[in-house]
Amino acid sequence: MVDISSPSQPQILWGEPLDFNCYDFILSDDFLTIANWNNGFRLYRADLKSGLEFLDEEINYSVCRSVAVSEGRVYAGSGTGGLNVYDHDLNSIDSQGFAAGENCLEVKTAAGYGFLSNGEHGITIIDISNPTDLKWISCYSSSGWVKSSAVSGNVLFLANWQGIVAVDITDISNPFEISFLDTDYGSSKTEYRNDTLFVAGSGGLDLYDVSNPNSILLIDNFRTGYPAVGLEIEGGIAILSSGLGGVDILNLSSDGLSLVSRVNGIENAVATEYQNGTLFIAENYSGISEWDVTQIDNPVFVRRFASTGKAVDLEFHEGKLYAADYYGVTVFEVGLNERFYDDYTDLTGSNKMKIVSYPNPVNGGANIRFELKMPGNVEVSVYDLLGRKVESIYAGYLGAGENTLAWDGGGMASGCYFINVRGSGFSSTRQMTIIK
Repeated sequence: MVDISSPSQPQILWGEPLDFNCYDFILSDDFLTIANWNNGFRLYRADLKSGLEFLDEEINYSVCRSVAVSEGRVYAGSGTGGLNVYDHDLNSIDSQGFAAGENCLEVKTAAGYGFLSNGEHGITIIDISNPTDLKWISCYSSSGWVKSSAVSGNVLFLANWQGIVAVDITDISNPFEISFLDTDYGSSKTEYRNDTLFVAGSGGLDLYDVSNPNSILLIDNFRTGYPAVGLEIEGGIAILSSGLGGVDILNLSSDGLSLVSRVNGIENAVATEYQNGTLFIAENYSGISEWDVTQIDNPVFVRRFASTGKAVDLEFHEGKLYAADYYGVTVFEVGLNERFYDDYTDLTGSNKMKIVSYPNPVNGGANIRFELKMPGNVEVSVYDLLGRKVESIYAGYLGAGENTLAWDGGGMASGCYFINVRGSGFSSTRQMTIIK
């Protein structure tokens, strides 16, 4: 409140701290209505001399922070709005959603249950076996903010801002703490694989042995220059989103964590989604970028998707990319299994190519055909689903125009592979299936 009776010397009469983003307000008959960017509006009685008296509030809008796809449904974690459920085309199903009444930061699904990380309120467990009739099961109140969770059998691991909490959910209606480990750095994202808990936090990435939940042991760590806010584990690699620090791709070998490559030039990397040699990166207001990582030690930019709002979480399902973007869920038709990368153009615009491999599927030899706009040195390689190079088809100089290479895949095992053509400043990839 500012006194402007003397416009040349305005005086502050009082201030009112608010715990939300004030977007607009209306003063009428001594009543002040304040629009809350995230949650709705609040009503106050305004005494222009002494300040505000809180009267009431209406929560009618929530921020979409997380998205998960499970059993033919899309689950959207929507801040104080709790959980909303949609079909794959984002049509609302016959569900009223689940009003958590708390700050739903993340949604994880497992074994017919939804695990909602609720910040200062801990975690809420709901029954999602019938998506049209979501039911509250239980909750666990943590001493610190819960931002993420991971499930292993009858144990639920929580990324608590103070550390890691192991919770027994044998009786899912009565969860209780087994152990707590102070990580020193706090934790913001967690994933579980084979008795190992991967925890991203302000210190980078930590790996813990949780084979005995009563005694959690640190195995290894990787320190970044920025707080790690996003984490994805895919095969033998860990993908770490570090905000302004970009994305680190780490090798998970028996010798310990090691940096394979770093995706730089990112506006604000908060989450990733890896799919068949392609990496999608959520970059907040900058939208979503797509990168070719078939040659995992040299990521190449492909294109960018313009998100409706602030892209903060991603999930890929059946050729579609689902993005939680603050205002809701946005779906992009990607279809990696069907499409060529013929819309890819390198930064100089000098090469635009489509790779054709025939026959496909193949049980023996195949021809790889592609067109180069400019001559130069080219490497043509075969990669498996984990991004490992399994064979080099050609490495050397090729002229401009159409080029065809013969490849004998007779020695390869059945499965999906990727043919990658890479030159100076460009990369293009085509999936190939071998059937024997």
